[in-house]
Amino acid sequence: MVQAALPEGDDAPAEAAAPAEATSPAEATAPADASAPPTETVPTETVPTETVPTETVPVASDPATLPVARLAWVMFVATILVAAVLVLAKVVTRFDLATLWDDAYMFVRYGESVLREGRVTWNPGGEATYGLTTPLILLLTVPLALITGHNAALTAMLTSVIGGVLFLFFAIQLWRGAPGSRAARLTGLALSSVCVALSLTPEHFVSGMDTMFALAYCAGWLLMVTRLEQRPTPRLAAVIGVAGGLAFWARPDLCVFTLAIPAALAVLPRERERRIAGAIALGTTLVTLGAVLLVNRLYFASWLPLPFYAKSTGVYGKAIRRAYRGTATIELFAFLTWYWPLFAVVGLDVIANVRRWWRTSPVDVALVVGTVVCILYYWLVPLPVMYFSSRFYHPVLPALLLLSWRSMARLAERLPHPRDASLAPVAACVALAAVGTALVPATLTAARDALTAIEWKRIGWFNVQRHAGQPGPLSYWARLDKVSGLPDDLVIASTEVGMLAAVNSKKVVVDLAGLNERRFAHQRFSAERFFEAYKPDLIYMPHPHYEEMIEALRKSAAFKDYDELDKKAVGAREFGVALRKSSKHYPAMKAIFGKGAKPKLPAADLNR
Repeated sequence: MVQAALPEGDDAPAEAAAPAEATSPAEATAPADASAPPTETVPTETVPTETVPTETVPVASDPATLPVARLAWVMFVATILVAAVLVLAKVVTRFDLATLWDDAYMFVRYGESVLREGRVTWNPGGEATYGLTTPLILLLTVPLALITGHNAALTAMLTSVIGGVLFLFFAIQLWRGAPGSRAARLTGLALSSVCVALSLTPEHFVSGMDTMFALAYCAGWLLMVTRLEQRPTPRLAAVIGVAGGLAFWARPDLCVFTLAIPAALAVLPRERERRIAGAIALGTTLVTLGAVLLVNRLYFASWLPLPFYAKSTGVYGKAIRRAYRGTATIELFAFLTWYWPLFAVVGLDVIANVRRWWRTSPVDVALVVGTVVCILYYWLVPLPVMYFSSRFYHPVLPALLLLSWRSMARLAERLPHPRDASLAPVAACVALAAVGTALVPATLTAARDALTAIEWKRIGWFNVQRHAGQPGPLSYWARLDKVSGLPDDLVIASTEVGMLAAVNSKKVVVDLAGLNERRFAHQRFSAERFFEAYKPDLIYMPHPHYEEMIEALRKSAAFKDYDELDKKAVGAREFGVALRKSSKHYPAMKAIFGKGAKPKLPAADLNR
């Protein structure tokens, strides 16, 4: 523990504060009133007690140990500051359009549809679409689109940055309300700060995705739960229940926690008041969740988000499963590598306190169960598309942080106090120095990268239209910048639709992967249904991982109306193209793609 960080002597033993006033045996037994009749006294045997001279047990406020305690406090503060600098440097380095994930643009496209049509739809004039796993993120995306002047890249970036800031705010509030001694709480803060800083979690602040928004929502909900533990009122329990049901729109997997915790509170506590509050929270959660599912069915014609069907029901076929085989395990090991100290603290606490957990810590029991269930689900069920930086495992992070802080407090109570308290500051200094050997080099490297990015003007650039003409996007979608200049009645199809949709915001963009297309999410892809429904003018051929889909397209009778140019012919790295010969845009598309001659990609513009 960072007990040495308390030079004021907050944790000093009470007997060291002031010596007790001595009294003789006669004084202790003297009657209060001298005139009172004497009473018969029964002789008692005096049991000698062993006294430990206070000078033999130095504490943090002892002049002999105070300099070391102050050094430990300085090292602790430095650890927190260095961790904060490391996180900031990682964010600054990636604060640029080029670091946005392709799927981030999907959120912006839905936000623009709300502003343009007042509906949540993927394509202009199309049906309501449940393509967002996190519909509540539109509460950020829509106003940011207005503030940024409809700059898709900047809107996506700020959405994840604000989500990250909100997550940090709620996490700090959770830590402030954590139980335990000051030493235990400071140790927990230092440990969690270092884990976050050394991980790839800061990359989610600038990915443009919904990851940080989901973490912020979960942390905010857990903060309300901690308030309910302290003050179990029916009103607060009902608010928690409503927020717990709405968590389905923040990210459906968060409902594992928003259902498990009220259920644990309704069953496990001994106090009737707490059980009643838990029952109210659980009932309200179930009612709200039922209402959310009903709205989904009536408005979107889909009970669940389309990505769930696409990634969890095997509609893509076996080839793509083979391509991603082992990815979920690798990302799980990465997540455990970053946060193993927190898992270790929780594991030790479970082993040491397993007998009393069930009654005294129902919330913690539910947090452990929810974390295990979520991790197993992410590991075994969904296809890990866009798996970068262990994205799928991050929703458990708020629960893990809260658990680790609570576990640290319980473990601190069970640890024996050292006979020689002067060793505590020394141990704290050694531990913090060991942490610094990993933290400081990583921070210096990140700071160098951030300064380099600033010097070379590689941050703060969010011109998505110009970026569409850079080698990176063109290596995926050949002639993307030229295609975006074609009339808005052009219909485009692709499996990778993020930036493609961003630079063609008013065009119909068919998502062959089914993340934003109910026809291909609720059932396996059918080339016949695809051509009958859309008759796209331009197809960016599916990613090579979609082997069954590519084969189905080429075997379809309707595909005979298309000129297919492979990726080498159009100078792309991933996708070839198919141009519909009967399209009114065919001459213009043919002029853009030519006869398949490989184009010369423009040089990267370092100065932009």
